[in-house]
Amino acid sequence: MTDIYAPGEAVHVTAAFSVNGAPTDPGSVVLTFQAPDGTITRWDQSPFFGPAGGVKKAGVGSYYADIPADTEGPWAYRFVGTDPAPGSAEGWFLVTTRIVSMLDILIRPMDYDAIRAMLGVTEVDVEDSIIELPSYGPYIEARVKGLVPDWSTVMADPDMALFLRAAVRYGVAAELAESYVKGGTVSLVHREEPRRNWSEWARIFWTRYEEALARVTTSGVPDDDYDLPTGLLTGPTRSRGTAADWTGVYPPVWPETPV
Repeated sequence: MTDIYAPGEAVHVTAAFSVNGAPTDPGSVVLTFQAPDGTITRWDQSPFFGPAGGVKKAGVGSYYADIPADTEGPWAYRFVGTDPAPGSAEGWFLVTTRIVSMLDILIRPMDYDAIRAMLGVTEVDVEDSIIELPSYGPYIEARVKGLVPDWSTVMADPDMALFLRAAVRYGVAAELAESYVKGGTVSLVHREEPRRNWSEWARIFWTRYEEALARVTTSGVPDDDYDLPTGLLTGPTRSRGTAADWTGVYPPVWPETPV
């Protein structure tokens, strides 16, 4: 799962080293991290009460550092330890201003649970942090805010707020369904037979999105500025096993090379 931070935050990263399962201090520990602009910084181990920059020791075999993430975009980092406990630990995180005001329309946990209910899954399959990823909740909210400039006023009206929240819920559900169809990491596998056609369900969710959004527009009809993304759901070009219909395959199998 991708960790998301606001610009200016000190991102706490850690590494643990061991030998045969026993925590062991390496001869030296070096942290290298790369900013979104490609700038690479190297930090060596520094005393616990030393300067802010540098790798600190939390305990035997346990080290950490606080990276000053002041630039938006993806960051990558890697700890490397030397003998007598050689090893490495790496990861990445995302810095974005959207974390400052992540979601203004969806209400947690009720709207999050409603999205999962639409998809027929639980929090084990779709965690709150997935809904909050920029490509899902924040993206749909940004689109809705663009179509409803007075959205904050609408949210003050309990009756109309229900429709605005419903539009965002349906939009997020549609994006999650599309992600699964395209071979993403979202787990929407169902045990019931027949299995859901997620391409069709995405279209249904988009239709419901427009219907809910229409209730808060002056026209009272679906907004013409938003077209259903029918061209985005062509699916893989072959399916698992001998199944002729790829929509019945979970998860779908994508070709190694374009055809």
